[in-house]
Parts: sequence; C-alpha cells; structure tokens
Amino acid sequence: MLKQLYLLLFLYLFSCFSIENKSKLTFDEYFDYTTFPLLQFSPTGRHLLIQVKHPSWNTNSYENTLWLYDIQNQTKTLITTNLHTSIKPKWSPSGDFIALIPKNHSLENITENSQNQEKLEQYIYLYSLVSDELLPISIGKQIALSFTWSNNDSSLYLAVMNSRSIAEKNLSKDEWKDVTQYRNDVAHQGSTIYRLDLNSNNYSLPMEKHTIRNVSFLINQLLHVPLGNKLILHRYLHNTSLLSRLTNNEALEFDLQVSNDGYHILFRLLSLSSNKGKFNDTQFRLCSLDIRNGQITRLGGNFHGNINGYAIMHDSDVLLLGQLGTEVQIYTQKSSKEDLIHHNGWNGTYESIVTSSNNDRLIAFVYSSFDKPMEVYLINNINQLKSAQTLTDENNLFTKRILPEIKVYNWINQDDHRMIEGILHYPPDKFQSKNLPLLVLIHGGPYSASLNDLNLSWYRWAKLAALEGWLVLEVNYRGSTGYGDQFLNEIRYKPLSLPGKDILYGVDQLIKDGIVDRHRLAIGGYSYGGFLTNWLITQTTRFNVALSGSGAVDHTSAWGVMDLPVLLCYLFGGYPWEVPHIYQSESPIYHLDKVRTPTYIVTGENDIRVPTSQSYILERALHYLDIPVKLIIFPKEGHSLDNDPWHGKIKVREELKWLQKYGNQSLNNNKESSNNNDKTRMNLFATLGVKSHGTITFRKNYSNRANFIRVSPNAPPTQVKELFFRRHEHQRPALVISVTGSAREYSMKSKLFRIFRQGLLKIAKTTDVWILTNGTSTSVTKLLGEINRTNPDPSRPIHLIGIAPWGCISGVEQLDVHGTNVIYNKPKNDETNESPLERNHTQFIFIDDGTKHQYGGEVEFRTFFEKSISGESCLLQSTTNNKSKQLDNIPVVLVVIEGGYDTIKKVHETVMKNQIPVVFLEGTGGCCDLFSKCYHLYNESHSNVTSSDDDASATNVKTEQIKTKLREKLHPIDMKLTTSSTTEISDGNDGIDYFQLIYECIETKRTYLNFIDLKVHNHIEPDLDLAILQALLNVTSENHSSNMTKEYKREQLQLAFEWKRIDIVKNFIMKDERDWKTIDLNNLFLKALLQNQASFIQLYLDHDFSLDDLFQDNNRLLTLYKSENYRLTDDFNNPLRSIYHEIIQPLIGEFFEVDAIFDYDDSSSFTSDLDAEKELFLWSIVTGKQELALLFWARGKNKVCAALIATLLYKSKTRKEKDDKYIEWANEFQNLAVEILEKFYLSNPFECTQAIIRQIPQYGNVTWLHLAVIAEAKLFIAEKAVQDVLSDIWYGYIDHRVGNRAIVITSILLFYSGFLPYHKELVEGSDSATKNYNNDEGWSLFQQHSSQSRSGSIDPACLKLMDDNFEEEELSVMIDNKTSWKRMKSVVNQYLKNVLMFLHAPCVKYIYNVYFHMAFLMLFSYVILCDFFPLYDFVTGKCLPSVEEQSDSRISIANVQKRSISNETTTKDPSLEYGLQYHTQPSITEMVLVFWVFTLLCEEIRQIFTMEVQSMYGKLSEYIAVFWNKLDVLALVLFIAAFVLRFLPISPCFCAARILLAIDLSIWYIRTLDMFSAIKRLGPKLVMIGEMVHDMKFYMVMLTVFILAFGVPTYSLMYGVQKFSWHIPRSIINLAYWQIFGELEILDEIEKNYEIGGYVVFILLIAYMTVASVLLINLLIAMFSNTFDRLHMDTDCIWKFQHYSLVSYYLTRPCLPPPLVIFSHIYQLTIYFLSHMFQVKWFQEKYIQHQNQGKFKIAVDEMLTKRIEGIEDALGNEAYYLTLKTERKPVDRQNDLNEQRLHSPQEIVLNKIKVLENQIQTIQNQQGNMFEYMEYLMNGIKKIGGDDVEMPKQCRIDSELI
Repeated sequence: MLKQLYLLLFLYLFSCFSIENKSKLTFDEYFDYTTFPLLQFSPTGRHLLIQVKHPSWNTNSYENTLWLYDIQNQTKTLITTNLHTSIKPKWSPSGDFIALIPKNHSLENITENSQNQEKLEQYIYLYSLVSDELLPISIGKQIALSFTWSNNDSSLYLAVMNSRSIAEKNLSKDEWKDVTQYRNDVAHQGSTIYRLDLNSNNYSLPMEKHTIRNVSFLINQLLHVPLGNKLILHRYLHNTSLLSRLTNNEALEFDLQVSNDGYHILFRLLSLSSNKGKFNDTQFRLCSLDIRNGQITRLGGNFHGNINGYAIMHDSDVLLLGQLGTEVQIYTQKSSKEDLIHHNGWNGTYESIVTSSNNDRLIAFVYSSFDKPMEVYLINNINQLKSAQTLTDENNLFTKRILPEIKVYNWINQDDHRMIEGILHYPPDKFQSKNLPLLVLIHGGPYSASLNDLNLSWYRWAKLAALEGWLVLEVNYRGSTGYGDQFLNEIRYKPLSLPGKDILYGVDQLIKDGIVDRHRLAIGGYSYGGFLTNWLITQTTRFNVALSGSGAVDHTSAWGVMDLPVLLCYLFGGYPWEVPHIYQSESPIYHLDKVRTPTYIVTGENDIRVPTSQSYILERALHYLDIPVKLIIFPKEGHSLDNDPWHGKIKVREELKWLQKYGNQSLNNNKESSNNNDKTRMNLFATLGVKSHGTITFRKNYSNRANFIRVSPNAPPTQVKELFFRRHEHQRPALVISVTGSAREYSMKSKLFRIFRQGLLKIAKTTDVWILTNGTSTSVTKLLGEINRTNPDPSRPIHLIGIAPWGCISGVEQLDVHGTNVIYNKPKNDETNESPLERNHTQFIFIDDGTKHQYGGEVEFRTFFEKSISGESCLLQSTTNNKSKQLDNIPVVLVVIEGGYDTIKKVHETVMKNQIPVVFLEGTGGCCDLFSKCYHLYNESHSNVTSSDDDASATNVKTEQIKTKLREKLHPIDMKLTTSSTTEISDGNDGIDYFQLIYECIETKRTYLNFIDLKVHNHIEPDLDLAILQALLNVTSENHSSNMTKEYKREQLQLAFEWKRIDIVKNFIMKDERDWKTIDLNNLFLKALLQNQASFIQLYLDHDFSLDDLFQDNNRLLTLYKSENYRLTDDFNNPLRSIYHEIIQPLIGEFFEVDAIFDYDDSSSFTSDLDAEKELFLWSIVTGKQELALLFWARGKNKVCAALIATLLYKSKTRKEKDDKYIEWANEFQNLAVEILEKFYLSNPFECTQAIIRQIPQYGNVTWLHLAVIAEAKLFIAEKAVQDVLSDIWYGYIDHRVGNRAIVITSILLFYSGFLPYHKELVEGSDSATKNYNNDEGWSLFQQHSSQSRSGSIDPACLKLMDDNFEEEELSVMIDNKTSWKRMKSVVNQYLKNVLMFLHAPCVKYIYNVYFHMAFLMLFSYVILCDFFPLYDFVTGKCLPSVEEQSDSRISIANVQKRSISNETTTKDPSLEYGLQYHTQPSITEMVLVFWVFTLLCEEIRQIFTMEVQSMYGKLSEYIAVFWNKLDVLALVLFIAAFVLRFLPISPCFCAARILLAIDLSIWYIRTLDMFSAIKRLGPKLVMIGEMVHDMKFYMVMLTVFILAFGVPTYSLMYGVQKFSWHIPRSIINLAYWQIFGELEILDEIEKNYEIGGYVVFILLIAYMTVASVLLINLLIAMFSNTFDRLHMDTDCIWKFQHYSLVSYYLTRPCLPPPLVIFSHIYQLTIYFLSHMFQVKWFQEKYIQHQNQGKFKIAVDEMLTKRIEGIEDALGNEAYYLTLKTERKPVDRQNDLNEQRLHSPQEIVLNKIKVLENQIQTIQNQQGNMFEYMEYLMNGIKKIGGDDVEMPKQCRIDSELI
C-alpha cells in the first residue's frame, strides 16, 4: 500500500510539471533541422539503413550519419558519422555486410592543388552485422567513383577515376609548363573498373584486385545484373549538349535499379533537348529498359504530374511518388498498360520510398507536410498509410513550436488565362489577415516546385520569413513540375518574361483581395529564382527590396561558362548566335538602368552552375546606378552551399536584415505615380525646350556622375527649378549658396583656402546645401570641386550645380545626346575662350544662346534662377504657413571671392533686384576688397554726417562731398581692378559707372552686405557658416511690419536650428524675453526632441516653455513613440496606457504595475494631468537619447527612482540590442542615484530609510530597493543606507544590541526569547525617530500608521513586514493599577507575542534552517551508509555483476514476485554483502527521509507560486535563473529518480538508486554553501570560488588534452594491445593524472625497461611532468591570482548585492523549517481555500497578509511624500549640475565603497596621504603654468604695441582636484 501511495504521489507531481506550451521557433532552432537523404532495406528485410543529415556547428560542416535500424528489436546502431554524400552504401547479397565509403575518400574532395600532391591511401569499409565491426579494405590511391556487389559476398566491383601517369604528367609539364589545355585535359580523364575478391574467412586480410576494363569517361553509377553477369555503367555528366548513354537519348537519368527478376533496369529521366531536338522538355518520368532486347517502356504514361521517386516491390509492382500540384502522393503501377492506383494517405509530401525485397509488405518512407516535420515511417501494408509507425524523432522540437499557417492560393494570368498556383505562409496569429507585408520567394529549377512539406533550410526559408512577420508567397510559375508537360514547356522562348508575368499577376491579385499592403512588397529567390528576381526588378519598381541568389543577368556569357549550357539552349530556343534577339530581350543586363530596388546578392565562390561573375556584373551595375546593393560570396561553396552550414545561416540572417532595413521603404506608392512623374518630367522638357540631356561620367572620376540639360537663355527658371526639385524630391536643400568671382585663374592662399574649406564642410555637415557655380574647371570653381572631392563625410555630400555657357565648353559635341550616358573626354588642346567641365559636379545647366566662345548669356539666367529659388523670402521653406510657397522659399546666399567688374554687376543685381544677401571674403582682392573699403569708409563718413546738427540741404551737400571723396579714395583700387580684369567681359570702359553701383548697394541695401575678414594678419579665424547665417538673419530683420515679426522670428529659429547654432538663438534672435511668450514654438520643440537637440530643449525650458500645454493631448506623446518606429495598438481612450503596456512594462518587468500609475493619477490630490517631464524622460530612455534623458530627469520628481528606472531600461536594451553604449549610460544614472542616496542618508536618515522601501505609484508601485535589485545596481545596493535597511529587516523586531551570539543561544533556549528587547518598527531610521513602545495602538501589515515620537514629530509610515500571524496585537504592556490577574494575563500575552516575533525574524529562520539542514544531512548520511536495503533477493552477491555473471544469474520479475514473503523483516544470506540483504519494506529512517524530501519539494513549489511574476513561464524562468534553485531541482530530481528505481524488482535498478542517492547526498552537502553566504567573512569568498570554478572549466580542457597526450601513448607502450574494455580510459587517466601530484609509480615500472619503448615512455614522462607539474600548475595559480586581484575590490560589493536575496529569501519563508514546514503549508492552503471558496472576511485578510509577506514596500502619507521628494529634488539638482560641471566624467564609486569597508586605520591614512599628494602636485603644475603665463605677458609688454603680446595656451583646471 505504501508503494502504491508513493507511486501515485510521484505521478501526480510529474503531471503537474508536464504542461507544455508552444513557443515561437527561434532563428537558431530553425537551422537545426534534420533530413533523411537515404533509406535502404537489407536483403533479409530485418534491417533498415537510415542516413541522417544534420548541421554540425562546431565542425563547420554537415554530419552525415548512417544508422542501422533493427526492425524486430526496434533498436538503432550507429555505423558512421562521416558518410559519403553521393556514393550510396550497398548491402551485400546475404545481408551480412554493408559496404560504404566515407566522405573524405571521394571525388568531391579533389581540388586543383590536391591533384598535384601525393595521393593518400583510399578505403572501402565493410560493416559486419555479425561482429559489429567496421573493416577497412584498401583500394589504392585512386579516387572511387562508384561500386556494387557481385551476386555474392565474395567480391565487389569498383569504378575509380584514372588520370595520366606520373611520366605523362612530367612530360606534359616539361612541354606545357603551367599552361592549361582546356578540353585536352578533360579528355584524359577516364575510369577503370576493378573486381575486388574478398577473403571470406578474414575480411581484414588483403584482397585480390582484378582489372575488368578501362573506359574513357567518368562513371557515375555502377550496377551488377545477375542475368549474364553484366555490369551497367552510368556515365558522369559532361559539358556537352548531347549526353550519350546506353539509352541514347537527350536526357539526364537518375536512380538506376535492377528489377527483382533481373531482366529490367528502371530509371528516372529528365529530358534536356537541345535546339536541334524534336522533343520538348518533360517532367521527370519513369522508364524500364529490357536488358534482353533493349526495349524501353515508360511507366505511368497516363500520369499528368511529375515522378519524384519509385521503389520496386517483391511482386515486381512499382510504387511511384507522383507530384500533382503541391502534393506528392504514393501510387502503384501494376503494368505499363494500366493506370496508376492512388493510395489514400496523409496530405503532404512522401519521399525516399523503399521496399523490402524479401517481404513485400514492409515499406519505409520519409514524410512531411506544412505542419508536420520530416521523419522516417514504416508500414507493412501499402493500403494503411495513415497508420504508419514513426521510426525517428529527430525533428520533434518542431512539433512543439509555433509554425506559420499555410494556404494554397490560385490566380489567373490575364494574358493567356492560365491558372497559376502558389502557397501563402501567414505569420502566426495573422491567418486570413489583411494588409500584410509581402515577400515573394521564388523557387529554383525552373523544373521544380514549392510543395506541401516542412523542409527547413537556407534555400526554402519561407516559414522563417513568415515568423518574422512577412506574408510569404511561393509561386509555382510556368516551368514548374507537377502541372503537366505543357505547363512546363510554355516557358520556352519566354524563359523570364512569362514566369515573371505569372508572379506579378499573383501579386496584383493579392493586392486586389486586400491581403497585401501594396507599399510593402519584397521579392527574392535563389538559382532560377535569382534569374527571375533579377528580371523582375528591371520590369517594375513596385518592390521595395530584392534578394538575388546565384542569378544570371547576362545569359549569353552565362551560356559560355556554366556547366549545363543545354538548359539555356532549350529555354531560349537555341544557341546565342541562333536567337540573339531572345537572349537580349530576356536578359536583365540590357534593362538594368530601370532598376530602383535595393538588392542583396549572394553566391558561392566556386559556383559553376551559375558562375560568380554574373553576381559581380549585377553588383557593379547597381553600384554605378547608385542603387543600394551588397554582395556576399561564400568561400569554397558551389551552387548548393552544402559545405558549411554557417554559410546558409549567415545568408538568411543577412537577408532578413536587408528586408528589415529596406522592406518598409516604398520606392513608389504605385506604378501609376511613377508613370505620372515620367510624364511630368517629359512635359517639363517640352516646355523648357530642352535641346539635349543625359548623364556625364568623367573619365578620371568614374564614381561621380552628373545629370545635365541644355536650354536656351530665355527658358523659364521656375520650371528648371521644378525639374530639379522633382529629381531630388527626397533631398531638397535647406540652403543654396551661389559662389561667384573672377573668371581668371585665381590662386587662393593656403590659410584662406583652409578657412573656406572648413566653413563649407561645416555647412554641409549641419544642413543640406546646394552650391551654384559656373561649372568649368577654372578659377574658384576648381577650388570648390577640390573641396567636394576631399569631403571626409560622404554621407553629407555637397551638391555642386554648374551653370555654364554651351559655346564655351571644351568637347561640347560629346554632350549633344538625348537621355543617354556620356563619358566626357577632355580635349588635349583647349581653344581660346573654352574651358573643360569640372569633374566633381553633380548637376549641369548648359545655356545655349547660339553663340560660340562668348560668355554672358548664362549670367542673366543664373540671376533669374537664384531669384526663383529664393522666392519672396530667403528663409527656410519648411516654416512658412503658405504651402504653395514651401517649394519656393529656400534661402539663397551669394558668396563673392575676389572678382572683377562683372562681379560688381552680379552683386548689384543680386542685392537690388533679387534681394539676396551677399557675403564678401575680404582679403581675397578684387571686387571683395573694393566693396569692403567702400563699405567701411561710408560708415565712417556717414556717422559724422548724421551726428551733425545741420539741416537737410546741408546734409545732402555733405553727402555728395563724401561720395566724391569716396570715389577719389577708391580710384587706386579701381585701377588695380582694371588691370587685373583682362579676362572679364566688362573691362571698366563700357560706360558703366561701377562706383555708382557699389555706392547704391551700400547706401540702400547695407544690411544685405556682409564681410568676412580673411586678412593674413588677423589671428582670429572667422566662421564662414556663422557669417552666412548672420547674413540671412540680418535680412529677415530688416523693415518687417509688426504683424510679420513672429513669423520671421520663427523662421529664424528654424534656420538656427537646422544649423545647430544655439548661440545665434541666444544672441541674435530671441533677445527679448517676450518673444518666448508670443511665438508658437511647439513644432520646433517636437523637432528638437526627435533630433536629440538637448541644448535647444534646455534653452526652451529655461525660458518657461510649457510642456503641460504641449502634451495636454496624449496622442502627441503617442506620435513621438511612433516616429521612433514603435508600433502601438491605438487606444483612443487612453493612448498613454498602451505605451506603458506595450513598451515600458516589457522592458522593466511584470512587477511594474501599470494600473497603479493611472489609479494614482485619478485619485491624486496633486494633479490629474499628464506628468510631461516623466513621460518625456521615459521616452528619451526608450529611444536612446541620453542627453535628453538627463535633462528631463533633472526636471522631474522622484529622481532616485527615475535614475534606477533608467538603469534598468538601459540594461534591458543592452540585452536586446547588444550595444555597449547603454551600459555606460546605465552606469551614469546609477552613479547619480548613489550620489543622492549618500547625501540623503547623511542628512535625513529616517526619511531615507522610509524612501528606500516606499512604493511609488507614479512608477508602477516600485521601490528603490526592488528596482536596484532587478537592475543589478550593485553600487546602490552596497550603500550603507540600503545595507542598514536590510540589516533591520534581517533582525526583524529584535533589538540589534542583543548581538548574534545571544540570538544563537536564545534559538536553543527558546523560552528566553520572550525576555529579549524588541523594536516597535522593523526599519529604524534614526534615534530621533525611535518610538515609545509602551502604548496600546494596534497595527497591521502594510497599513499607514502615525504615532507621536519623543521629539514631537509625526511618523507617517510604520513598516510592518514581518507580521503574518497577528492582528491588532500590542508589542508592549503598560503596567497600570489593574488587578494582578489582568496584569499576569497581559504579561503572558506579551511574552508569547515576543516569542512569535523572535521566530518570525529572518535571522532566526536562518538559524533553525541551518540546524535542521544539518540534521537532514546526518539522516541522509545514515540512510545511505547503514539503512538502505533492497526489497528483493540478490543472487550474484554483487551490486552490478559483469555481463557473464548477468547471463548466469538473471532473475525475471515474475520469479521475484512469486517469492514467499516471510514475517521476518530481514532474510540474511551469508554469501551476500550486508548492504544487499533482502528487506520486506523500507526502514523507518528511510521513510522519514522520503517525507523530509517531500516537504522540501513542497517548499520549492511554494516558492515558485509565490513569486511576484504573473505568468507561470515567468515564475519558472525567474526561479530557475538562481543557481541554488537549479541545484535544488537537480537534487530533488535525482532523489525522485532513485526513489522510483529502488522499488523496481531488478538488481541493477537498486544499484542505480544507491548511486543516485550517493550523488544526491553530495549535492545536498554542496547546497550547504548557500547558508554560508549569510556570514560576512565567508560570503565574499563564495563569490571568488564561483569565479575560480569558472576559470577551472577552461583550465580542465587544457589539462585533459595533456593527460590524454601522455596517457594514451604511454599506456599503449607499456601494456601493448588489449581487448577493448570500458576500464581502459579509467586506467589511462589513473596512469597520468596522479603523476601531477607526485605519485610517480610509473618510474618503478619503467626503471629497468631499457627497450626503445621504455625510453620513449621516459621521455614522454619528462615532457609531461614539465608541462603538467610546472607550466600548468603555475598557470592555474596565476589564473587564480588574477581572479583574486580582479575580484578583491568587488567581492564585498557583490556580496552586499547578494545579501538582498538572502534577506528576501528568509523573509518570505515560513517560520518552521523542513520537515515541520508542512504544517505551515497546510495552514496556508487552508487560508487560501477558505478565502476563495467561502469568502470569509477574516480569511481573506489573512490571505492578503500572506500574499504581501516579504514585499519590501510601504505606503506613506502625503506629508512624508512631499518631504522625501523635496529632499530628492534638492540633492538631485545638485548632483546634476555637478555632473555638468565635470563634463559628465564617470565617478569612481567603487573606490568610495572600498573606503567604507577599510578596517585598518593605517590604510585610511595612507589613502588620504595619496589624495593630498595628488592635490599638491596639481597645485604645483598650476603654479608653473601661471609663472609661464606671466613671463609671456612681461615679454609682450616690453615690445612696441600691445597687439603683439603673445598668449600661451591655457590649461584647463579640474576643479574636482583642487
């Protein structure tokens, strides 16, 4: 009865943990799929050979394993793990042997280099079923091609590859050296057939080798036919369009088999007709060749589909695997004249079918379907397919994972109304959903098909893509098998265009049905799927992304180099010279200019099916077309990528990344919009009268291409601008700079060029800029081109647009084209007034006025073009309210460098007519210096005039006088300009008063003129970007009406923001505080948020920008998250809740109570609005904007909690995104929290202790302590404040002054616990906060309570963490004048309460658990040593007898059960060991032990169910994450296993139970170490031990290598060859291992051995002892020393962090230790059921108390909350500004922590002395710098002129060191 109860209990517990939930299939799991390439029955039908192919990630290869399955015994035997992949193993005729060839002895490993090297010996292996041995048979050094058995086991026929002899090779090498004779070398390859006669008595002896015949071709398959003792040869594939074979047809033949009667050869064939053949290609067919007369008969002639395989049955019937559509089913062919018989089975795909030749009822096959992974099945009746037995479970994992849901989908090709079929793979939980992203995955072939199977690989990865969220369409296009020969042959002459139409019509139908989002389309394929992918991206731009694998783009060149040219000949209808028009029209290379799709390309390095050169061509073309493209090449891989499984895995991984990167970026919303753009562009061309257009490629700069148009001077500039903007729709500029200057050659000084270059690059880096030039390689334009060429940041290019006269360009005749690419060749000799084009430009506008060698026509057009760009304003287009003006208002600035008279006219028109600001580079000479001089003189003279008191007439007279004087003063400069302007169109003598033009600009448009002083003597280098920005701002500030001020201010802000110039905002734009109140800054603020512009956000907030008004609508915050690519469920009622549920809580954890946030907001008396600072802080953390996060953290409340939240979020993002920058940011916030906590505890200890465990509703009722633990903030936990709180909780209500020794003694003398002193509160903040215990106020768990302290202050939070058994109980007794009886009763009650409080203290629980754990170990040890007996007889007298003893003494279960049971407890047998004596029942101690372990199991279950995590999966994950819990589970599992085994009446089971119990006992002893962690001096040492054990793992690997390297050779030399035994490894280790520790017993054995073997052992021993005893032991010591040094400073911090787990663990445990804990469990279960079933209030309250037990949380009132938050704000602001002051340098908190734990006064003093020395050294350095500075100052004063004082570089002083 007891046994049955134990068994029922075990089954119940097992069922509780057997609940299984399906999880999502991971990326790594996907590639661990197993296939079964081969099945073979033995001739006897008793065994089945199963080949298993599985990726071996450690060896970077595929493991081809061969198993022998015994059908009768249902057992498997491993034969080899290195089977050849193409040469199949063969059964001998008797079935006693299996012949096989391993992978490394084959043709597939031949390389060009290996052919010239000495060949190794090759072997065929025979596996004997009788002896279970693998016998090698040498076949020489030739490479095996195929082999077969004769009609008996005595001989094998072997075909090997032969090549020229060594003499022939040497002769050829002497004549031809290293020159390759292409076809001649191939022709020398042939085959030789041998007969190998085996020694039947001993197969290991050498065999006899007889040459049968040499043939001139390579043999692919060899068959022996008993009829006439013939050999059938199957020729290896050659590069020829005519494949001659025994059958003499144009086809590829596969799977040759001999019929059972021996008269027929059956084979599958695939026709590959050349262009000269009269037959069309067909699907795979099955044929039978009669050997007697050569007649060929087709089997299954009436079958419409494809034949995928076959098997011959015993009665000569044939089983066929026939494919129709997406299904592959089993059919029977009785005779060639009868129709096929379909056998009803599962829907799906059957493969590799085989039958037993000895038993026609046994059939094996491989089967899979959409939802069923591939496995091997066995049946004995072909009509009962659905009852097949599964033989393997290699892919069982995939039955436990969520897989995509599948649907077969059909549509019509509208061109020819042909029905096309495909397969849709829906993402999980999205079946039949709408508006999904689509990936079209195209199969290769083309003679293949997508099927109803589950074959997970890199080639067919549709299911993996569906798991990533894509709807995947697999198309069985025209040319696919399974739909009839006509369907397959329709692809001819249209090999790409026709299947391409099939695919596109399918996509159209999906869009029409609403299933697919037309803006999220992707396409991909491999092999012929790559062909079609390359074709389709040239035919449409609808696909956002493409994945091309081994696809051809130029079929003419592919035909010349691929290994199967006959396929292209058939598909295209002939050779390339016969049908060139088809090759050209169907080849993507001639249409690549239409591609706009980002394309990812993969190929194998050694691919000869689709040569790698095709991928190179595609990549180069797309690269030149500026299409995003990437090509990866897998080394040593051919077409199938089957060498290294990592290659396929990497292929799919990178393709998924490419899909993620470009999959949602729609190139065009639809095809119609693309066509509309083309039509609009053509209309613009017609309107403009474009005379020529195209693309220029410069010969010396192939990487740059420039588009150009040629128009007349009167072409509308606005439409030219529209044409440019349409071409750059997504790259419109924020600024246009027009650069002008002298037409003559100009050499800018190096300093000026450096300033100019840095300014332009800075502008390009901060904003998108276009620069207008004259386009020719002369003057300043050449400098701009050089700056663009040397741009260090290609991601921020400078767009140079040249506007040049058509008649003045060298080689202009090359550019007279229409829409084509031109390679521009600069003429060797330029004619007069001709200049070549500058080759670094991106756009050209050629102005053709019909003249030649005449400038001027382009100047007027350029002026109007600049005006059309700037419009009516020179401000940014994105800030105007009028949408129609947004396309026009792009700021334009004219920059002038030197220049002549034409430049003066250009400036005058720009300023006066176009109202565009001008920036002069003063110091470059010419026009710039002239304007500068006039400007400064005018300002001086004008200031004198305006300051006088004369009337207006006198002022006018003086103004004219000043003008005259200015003309006179500028005359010398004017003369210099005249002499230097020889190449200008205007020479100053054209009748124009140029001074008047200058004077007019200065007098009327002074604010439009800006000057940059670039004079050499100026030591301050000006900023060109600042000058340009100020020029724009000056213009916008001039003469604007008051109602336009706000608009222009906003535009100025936008401009400054674009350039990231906050100093401009402060000093020039927002100078008036009223501007911040009147201007709408909401859009700019949001833009600054998204662009992480913390300085702008800080500026706005410093001027009281209202966040509450901006985020009054929660949808705006939701928009911020969505703009960062976070997909959220739209919750119109409360979008903020969806943010917390879907983003915040998954990163923090389930303990984060989202509902508490909104409950608090609804009930809070402070505010009911959104806390904008907090929400923006969380948004900044989630989106990785650290600067903004710090800013909003400093402005928010609950700074410590927020900092810990940030630490946790950043660490979660680190685990998710694998980015180390988040760790740095997390540490930064942790340091802030630690700094606040330190100061908080020093100034307000009571409030600090309350704050540590205060629940914060604004952050989901979390606490500082819990957050720090979850975030692993070890520095925070190690702080004294937190450790004091933990110590308070550890001691419970016991007064700390009692001491540990008194508590231990009291735990033994329990009655004394009632007299110990106790605290009122669990956590004591300070002495001032201590309460008067002599009061009668009641208290309960987690309730707010106030009492009057001695100082009169109010304590608003009394922590109640320990009371789970009291209600309204008093802690002390007031002695009053009541009766003695009442006083006695009160004293007794208080005494009992004190005892209960003592028992509930965590430290006391810990002590009792230690006591009982020691008792448990003693009981367990006693049972395993003295009281563990079997419950049945042992006959052999041994626990685990040898095999021979087992055969003589095996006792059946039935005999044991028949044994009569006597009344005696023990039956003693003198021949048996004491421990093996028979007992009728387990001992009492064993029963107690079992019960004890049962209580331990119940306690572990209770721990799991009481965790705060809501889901069961989360509970189990959190539980198993703790190392000691893993050890507990292992110990319990081992005990349960031993418990079950000891009741099985089999002697080995009892012995196994005893072994398991012994191991289990050792684990329980190790489990004791966890208890030592509570001891402060031992806890840190355990941390070190854990790290050292981790180091030992790697050390043991090295040690094992050396042990085996010495042990195995030494053992073999000392003891010779021995019969195999599993004891040999133990002897080897015993021989080598103990030598390390000085046990040199081996010396006694070899001391007198002077043979060669003895000397070798002696030398090995010396080397081994040197390495093992010297090097390795010292290495281990060094490793441990390094670990100790590394952890010595951190162990204390780590242990303090673990201290929390210890306190939490014992706080939540029941007060009774196991096994008494069962009473606590019964009590808790009773409370649970009564509170839930009867809903009694008292039980419900008790249940809530038990639920809250152990939670480090308290709820405080509003007053204490305000006080805590106020202190936090003050300390947080101080910490934040200190961080800014130190430029956010990381603070070494670890050193501070170490100072806290230094116990030696000498160490403290030495440490302070070091700090003082560092400070003194810093002061000395500063003093030296000061003296040096004063010396420079004195030297400068002595010189003449104060401007020459030389200033040294000042060193920054770190204030933190002063």
